[in-house]
Amino acid sequence: MTQYDRPVVQIIGDGVQGHWLTWRWGDPGFGCGVHQAKGLGEALTQFHAALPEGDPKNPADLRLRGPLTREGDELELMIRLAAALLPTALAEQMLAQDRRFDVRVMPSPITARVPWGLLPVGDKRLIELADVSWMGPILPRDIAASPQPAPNTAGRGPLYVIDPPVRGKCRVVSPDFFLPGMQEAGARIQKSVFDANGFACHLAQGASRLYLLGHAKEWATRPGETHFLISETRLGAGIVLGEDHSSPPRVAIVACASGVDLADSEPLGLATAFLIRGADTVQGTLWPLPTDHGLSQTDAAASGAFTELATAIDKALPSDAPVAALCAYQRRRLGAWRANPVLRNSPVLWGAAMTMTAPRGRHLALEQSAGAFAAQGGG
Repeated sequence: MTQYDRPVVQIIGDGVQGHWLTWRWGDPGFGCGVHQAKGLGEALTQFHAALPEGDPKNPADLRLRGPLTREGDELELMIRLAAALLPTALAEQMLAQDRRFDVRVMPSPITARVPWGLLPVGDKRLIELADVSWMGPILPRDIAASPQPAPNTAGRGPLYVIDPPVRGKCRVVSPDFFLPGMQEAGARIQKSVFDANGFACHLAQGASRLYLLGHAKEWATRPGETHFLISETRLGAGIVLGEDHSSPPRVAIVACASGVDLADSEPLGLATAFLIRGADTVQGTLWPLPTDHGLSQTDAAASGAFTELATAIDKALPSDAPVAALCAYQRRRLGAWRANPVLRNSPVLWGAAMTMTAPRGRHLALEQSAGAFAAQGGG
């Protein structure tokens, strides 16, 4: 086994064309597998065409009556993706597990937006069998001669940056928006106008965790590069890496497509920048998010689903097991979607949530795992 206390399988996408993947269980007795993802291009084309896009306040742009909001069409999309991405041998190994296991995904760039937890495995979805997370890219600390110490957050409260005003854009949440973690002792809450220097000053004071909620925008300079908008500032990887301060160990970015760094073959997006600066866990999203206002323009009963997602991430981030906590929330939403397939319950919102992790010392664990595999007669 690896350092995990339950079964874990790593799924690695081919970084060149994206049409191959390998998988490997922590238990060397399972060996490794290689799979050619046939039919992936067509499945991805259909999936990407179903994703929300455009202005999160404009329901006409967001396809809020599209395939991800219709039960049969959503399932068909996921079946097609699973047919390409989950080979029969791997699915059988997953179904043979007698307890919940961990799936750690390093997708190829073309599959960076795929919600792996929603892929069907037998008559279940993967998230019903496992807790699913994304592996952060290789970081400087992973190849350093000595381990990078964890940020010292003793006595620090969380830092919340909530819906900073952005010129030309509507607010994401109402002025009285509130999250449970905001009442934690020592919490600092920033809602007013401030720039990159102001953000850096906040981080320099130290924080137990960082929670960003607001507008984000993907930039065409490179795939997977998302910037969080703070007043007149684009908070991107360059700003995070350009400041001489550490990131809190856990970061949430509740904004459009904030967790798609792996869409680039050389990832260096906002989530990756926080990992480089010292974070080990970043929770974000895989595609643009409709706000409660946008949802209500299509279906008044759907209002509140965005707030629910934001609250779920707020609760998951400081928990003992943030990956498991967020996946548990998604399992509950999947149950609601099956019981009552309406817009509020659809995965167009909660299906986008994801966790990217980069545990400290993981290079040591990989070396130990490789040694164990070689001892079993592997490659």
